[in-house]
Amino acid sequence: MRIALPALLLAVSAFVTSISPGIGAPFPGFADWRHFRTLHFNTSPSGADVRGDVRNFPVAVALNAANFDFAEAKADGSDIRFSSETAANLLPHSIEHWDRTGRSALIWVKVPVVRGGSSAQKIFMHWGNAAATDISDSATVFDTKEGFVGVWHLAEEGSPEEDGYKDATATAAHGTGVNLKAGARGEARVGKGISLRHAEMQWVKVAGDTRKQFDLTNQLTFSIWARAHSYANKGDQQKRALPGYETMFAKGDNSWRLQKFGIRSWHKPPAELIEICVEKPPKADLCVVGRTDMVTNQWFHFTGVHDHPKVKLYVNGVLDKEETFDVPWISGDHAVGIGNQSQFPDKGRSWDGMLDEARVLNTVKDEHWIKLDYESQREGQKFLTFGKAEQRARAAAPALPGKGLAHHDFLYSGEWDTRKTNQTMFLVKGGKLVWTYQIPRKDEFNGQESEFSDMHLLSNGDIVFAYKTGWRKIDKTGQTIFDYRCPRGTNGWTECHSAQPIGMDKVLFMQNGTPAKLFLFNIRTAKTEMERVMRTKEPVDQKSVHGQFRNVRMTKAGTYLIAHMNLGKVIEYDRDWKEIWSCDAPSVWHAARLKNGNTLISGNQHGFVREINPKDEIVWEVKKGDLPGIQINGVHQVTRLANGNTVFCNWTAGVKKPDWPSIVQVIEVTPDKKVVWAFREWENPDLGPASCIQLLDEPGKAEEGDLQR
Repeated sequence: MRIALPALLLAVSAFVTSISPGIGAPFPGFADWRHFRTLHFNTSPSGADVRGDVRNFPVAVALNAANFDFAEAKADGSDIRFSSETAANLLPHSIEHWDRTGRSALIWVKVPVVRGGSSAQKIFMHWGNAAATDISDSATVFDTKEGFVGVWHLAEEGSPEEDGYKDATATAAHGTGVNLKAGARGEARVGKGISLRHAEMQWVKVAGDTRKQFDLTNQLTFSIWARAHSYANKGDQQKRALPGYETMFAKGDNSWRLQKFGIRSWHKPPAELIEICVEKPPKADLCVVGRTDMVTNQWFHFTGVHDHPKVKLYVNGVLDKEETFDVPWISGDHAVGIGNQSQFPDKGRSWDGMLDEARVLNTVKDEHWIKLDYESQREGQKFLTFGKAEQRARAAAPALPGKGLAHHDFLYSGEWDTRKTNQTMFLVKGGKLVWTYQIPRKDEFNGQESEFSDMHLLSNGDIVFAYKTGWRKIDKTGQTIFDYRCPRGTNGWTECHSAQPIGMDKVLFMQNGTPAKLFLFNIRTAKTEMERVMRTKEPVDQKSVHGQFRNVRMTKAGTYLIAHMNLGKVIEYDRDWKEIWSCDAPSVWHAARLKNGNTLISGNQHGFVREINPKDEIVWEVKKGDLPGIQINGVHQVTRLANGNTVFCNWTAGVKKPDWPSIVQVIEVTPDKKVVWAFREWENPDLGPASCIQLLDEPGKAEEGDLQR
C-alpha cells in the first residue's frame, strides 16, 4: 500500500512545473496521457440502488486482465489519473496495490459527490504517460478532516514486524501483526486482505499513543469485511472464557466492538449471530444482537454506528438491528484489535478466517453512505462499469531547432529496436538517407539478441562497429573485412558493446563476461596484443554481464578511459594498469577525453551529460529538465564538437514503444545549454532509438582518436 504523501503533487508533463491541486482542483488537461476510458456510476434501482447523495466517497476501482492492459501504464501505476465527469478536475486517488505481473490492482478514488438514484454519472481514468510522477495520496482520499480516524486495507504480507500493517490515514495508527507470518495475505473481498488462524491466535494490534484516537463513544462509524472459515472458540472454563465469542474488530471489551455472539445453539432458531456493543459505566455491556446468520465461507460487510442514544448494526448495507441506550457511554483505554479482543487476547476470542477493509470514523454515516460502501465493493457489484478504453490522437510535434537531417552529415545507430527483426545503421548526407547496413536482431550464430552499441567511420570509408554478440569491420560497400564473434563463457555467452579503431589495423574492444576482459586486437596479424581482466561489480555472475560496460576508450595519450557501468565510476588507467584518475558516474554509458583535459560522460537512464575536470569537479552539465520542450530519457553516446557544442544521443529509457515517436533522438546544445539542433525521425525515415552518432563534418580521423567521442 502507498501511504500518505505530504502533498498531492502532479507533473502535468515533463516540461511543466508541478502543481498541487486539491480535490476537484482545475486541471489543465491530459494531452500527455495516451489512454483514457469512462467509468460509469449507477446508483439507480438497476445498479447500487442508493437513493441519496453521498459526499467525499472513496470509490474502489479494481483492475484486472479483463478490463485493463497493464502494459500500457507505467510498471508501478504511477501515471494513473482520475478526473471528474467534465474531465476538468483532477480527483485524488490512492493505490492500495499494483501488480503488473499478476495483472491486478486496486485503487481508491475520492469522488466529491456520488449522486443518488442516478445512472448518468461518470468519471474518467487516464494512463500512459512515461513522464508522470506518482501522486497516490491515501491521506487525502481517507481524510481525517472528513471523519476518517483509521483505515487498514490489511493488504500487507503476513509479518510480526512492528507497524507492519499500515493505516491509510494521516493518523498513522499502524498495526503490528501478532503471531503472523508469511502467507497470511490472500485474495479478499476488495483486493488483498488478511487470513487469520484461530489456532495460532493471529491478529493485528493497534497500540501506542495513537490508540487514544479511537476512544470514541457517542459519534462513531466503524466497518469491516469478514469471512469466517470456522467458529473455533470452544470456551475455557479455567480462563472463565465463554464459547462462541470471536472478535472481528474492537477496542477492548469496555469500548466499541464487533464480535460473534455465542454459539449457534444459544439462539432460536439456531444461528451464528453478530453483536455490536457500547459500554455503560462502570462496567456494563449494552449490545445490539443482529438477526443475520453469519454462515462460514461467505463474505459479510458489517457497519456499526453510534449516534447517541441510538446504536445501529448494518449487515451488507442494510439496517439489521437498532437499539436505544439513553445512558452515558464510556471507552476503556485498550488497544484496537483487528481479529481479536485486545483487552484479553488469550481467552480464545481470535478470529478464524479472512478480514478486509477495517475502518473507523469519528462521524455518523447515514444509510446512503453505508449502502454504497457495501454495494460498490461486493462481489458482482453493479455500481461501477468500465467504458471502452480509448487512445488520444497525438498532437502535432513542435518544430525543433536546426535544419533537421540536413544540419550535419552523420552515421547513426541505436540499441534494442525491438520493433523490428533487423537492426540498422544509417548514413545520412545532405539531409538524405544514402546508405544502410543491417544485422539480424537474433544472431544467426548463437541466437542471442544483437544490437548496435558502438560504431566508427574511418577515413578510408571502412566502419568498425560493436553489435553485442561480437564486433565487425566492414568496407564502404558493406563487405566484411573481419568479424569477431563473442565466445560462450563458462556461465553463458559473453557480450561486446565497445569496439574502437586504433589506427587502421587494430581494434580495442571490451568483452563483458565472467570475467570481463579488455582486448587490443591486430586485424592484420590476427593476434591479440593486449588482454586484461577488468574489475566489475560483485557478484560477478551471468546476470551481471549485460550491465558491466558499454563504450570504453583509449585516449590520444595511450591511457585507458574505462566507463565502469555497473561500478558507477569512470576510471583512467595508465599503460601499466595503475589507476591515475577516477570519478563517480552512476550507470555511466560513455566517457570521452576532451582536448582541454576534461572528461565528458553520459548518465544512461539517469539522463545527464557531465563534463568533469581532473579534480573530479563538474564544470558543465545538462540533465533532465534543463531543455524546455525536450524530454531527456537516457543518454548514450556524447560528442564534443570543435565549436564547443555538445551532441548527445537520447535513448528510449522508460518510454513504452507506442510512445517512442515522441522522443527527440539527437540533441546539440551550446555551452550555455541552448538547443541549436535536434531531430525526431521515426517515420520516413524511421531511424529508431539513438545510441551512437558520428558527425562527418567534424575535423579529424576516428582511427587516430581525433574526435571527442
